Amino acid sequence: MKLGIRAFILASALAAIGASAAFAQDGQPPQADPRLAQALDSIGVRYDVNDYGNYIVLYSMSQNEARSQNVVVLSATETYDDVEIRELYAIGAALDQAPDADTLLNLLERNATLKIGSWSVDYGEATVFLLFSIKVPAELEAEALNSFIYFAAEVADQFEEELTGLDDY
Repeated sequence: MKLGIRAFILASALAAIGASAAFAQDGQPPQADPRLAQALDSIGVRYDVNDYGNYIVLYSMSQNEARSQNVVVLSATETYDDVEIRELYAIGAALDQAPDADTLLNLLERNATLKIGSWSVDYGEATVFLLFSIKVPAELEAEALNSFIYFAAEVADQFEEELTGLDDY
């Protein structure tokens, strides 16, 4: 399903985040993980797939339907022992420079109160992204996956509104 121009613009902007890790050993972009499409389709979640094979999910926020938030669900997975893990993340803010000490302390304090997920900083070419990410088992059931994706959207959107007052992501 297509989300439209907003998802396309976001998918293009997100290409810088983790792009070096997005390519397989042969230098080709990874394919979209069909397990994600099956899970999301089974519960009617709308998404788009970017050039790196990652899924972009756009949610309207239930607390404020005028706001929305994109979440990226990575197709590429990693394995620890015998557990296959996938990451999903949402942008809380995109900054022109590294965040100040007060903002970083705020994110660390937020991390201390979260039961799942954490805030991180990722550096693009000219942008610093404040990301809320969650790592989940790749074989997570569709309803649970949807809950985690929406939780990431809620946390990132709340932070975005507090920090910037905008609704860019």
